[in-house]
Amino acid sequence: MIMKTLKYITLVLGISLFSSCLDEEPKYSMDNGVQFSNESNAKMALDGCYGYMTTHSVYGHFYTELTIGASGFAWFTTNGSYQDDYVSLRARLSDDLNQGVWEGLYKVVNETNTFIANVADSPLDNSVKVIMTGQAKFLRALAYYNLATIWGDVPYKIAASAIGAVELPRTPKAQIFAQCESDWTDAFNTLPETVTDGYGSKWAAKAFLGKLYHTMACQGDETAWQKAKECFDAVYGKFALESKFQNLFVDNVNNSKESIFQLNYTTTSDYNKSRLHWVFSARDCGVGVAWARTTITKSFYDKFRGTYPGDPRIDGTFFSKWRKYQNGAPKAQMFKERLTANDSSYCYPYFVYASGEQLELNNGTGKKQAVQMEDCIPYDEVSDPTNPSYDELSSGDIPNGKRVLDNFANKSKLNAYQTHWPIIKKYFDQAQVGQNAHKNIIVYRYAEMLLDMADVYNELGNTDKAISLANEVLKRARQSVTGATQPADWKSGLSKDALREKIYFERLFETCGEPGQYQRARIWGTRYDLFKHLLEVNNNHSITQKVYELGEGKVNFSERRFGDNGVLTESFLKKNLLLPICQKELNTNSAIKPTDNNFGY
Repeated sequence: MIMKTLKYITLVLGISLFSSCLDEEPKYSMDNGVQFSNESNAKMALDGCYGYMTTHSVYGHFYTELTIGASGFAWFTTNGSYQDDYVSLRARLSDDLNQGVWEGLYKVVNETNTFIANVADSPLDNSVKVIMTGQAKFLRALAYYNLATIWGDVPYKIAASAIGAVELPRTPKAQIFAQCESDWTDAFNTLPETVTDGYGSKWAAKAFLGKLYHTMACQGDETAWQKAKECFDAVYGKFALESKFQNLFVDNVNNSKESIFQLNYTTTSDYNKSRLHWVFSARDCGVGVAWARTTITKSFYDKFRGTYPGDPRIDGTFFSKWRKYQNGAPKAQMFKERLTANDSSYCYPYFVYASGEQLELNNGTGKKQAVQMEDCIPYDEVSDPTNPSYDELSSGDIPNGKRVLDNFANKSKLNAYQTHWPIIKKYFDQAQVGQNAHKNIIVYRYAEMLLDMADVYNELGNTDKAISLANEVLKRARQSVTGATQPADWKSGLSKDALREKIYFERLFETCGEPGQYQRARIWGTRYDLFKHLLEVNNNHSITQKVYELGEGKVNFSERRFGDNGVLTESFLKKNLLLPICQKELNTNSAIKPTDNNFGY
């Protein structure tokens, strides 16, 4: 279990920053002989290694936005920008986030390589060396796992390198995964069971080993299923689910029994910063500035909500309505008489409309204005709540159907703001300072591990055990709010194929809006057409496609149709299993030629 709290506030005190990626020889602000002469100084350098994983280039912004945005179920303004392109699954080589994540992860690799070498040469007690090296290896494995699952074959650096040793070719993903396996195995064998929040532990290393084997097995290594099972079986029960889903996203979560590994943030550091509230939260929801610039698609929200009507996780994952803030405080009440819907903001699937009532404005003018009323898509009145039909809503048979379409599928409203899409709530932070939030991020949680474990048992033929594991996650979700009946337990008797698809989507529902969605969406590659089925949720969504037809190429707030002219061809799907090696790396690393890039780029 995890104890206490670690903030990487010492990062800038001990380590200097370089701006390049593969051409670094990390140096410390004091001589290496001094830096590693005692445990306290070495600990500061280790904190620096962990701190680099928290930066804006990695989990503090770029990695999180990129892996959510390019997942296949995110939305960004259709404005022709590089963000528009990767959200549309047509990623560019010149892309600030793609390049930033690449450089940020290699910064972690470079720092941990150098840290491991310096610890080995230091006069520190061997017991200290073993644990600190295990911590650095835990972190290096996470960096390499992310690199390999986003870009496939990547340059391989495992030792501290001299300046100039920078031109490295791509190394097969299997070798990168082998290094992750070695590092996490060493971490499991050397780290204590109990650590401070924000560090890797013995059981975290074992869980990540299981995650690695699960990834390898899903992508074709049949021998990895049994290895994954052994890892997950060992970790099972070492962590536990929080009693309520929403407790995972409270202000600055600490000591969570569900947190296998997390990264911690503060608003007082010059370097350890999170922009996630600024990037994802609704723009008038609190005291800090936020833009909701990357949101979730209507189609995925409806798939989630329609699959589990009344699931408490919907409210824990998405904004729906909130009191408007202005200049860091609740906006002045519009009407003298009472608060109304005019004083709140709403986002998909909620909206407001003008009622027949008028009230006196609260500005001393004596003027009156129409009172707005709240409304929502009538999911219980459409034939398929996972995909509300445009034709049904426009038929006149559903009382508020045309009002729904007037708000979400009307050409005159296609330049509306992001409130026409579901906004991620998990990073909401009322303590934000400037662009920087202080909410901690759980990188791998026990609920996700249980679903990975369910996958493993299903593929090994034990569907009843797989269903039981998934039902642990569903039960917690259901019990998060008193009286909720969804998500209901899965019944026995499901086929392996049916259960595989249910686990695939359940993992995406449970972790929606969390880092790593790009990899979760592609966990099976193109096997069993699961990634294709995910993209079909968007392409077949009735409201989405109507908006696409109305706004194609004309406005900044339209929808997308994935594929080659809307067709999910084999080549399109294969191309979108990986992101391209960024142009800067191609320009500066002569060992990687443009023709060496990933398929389709």
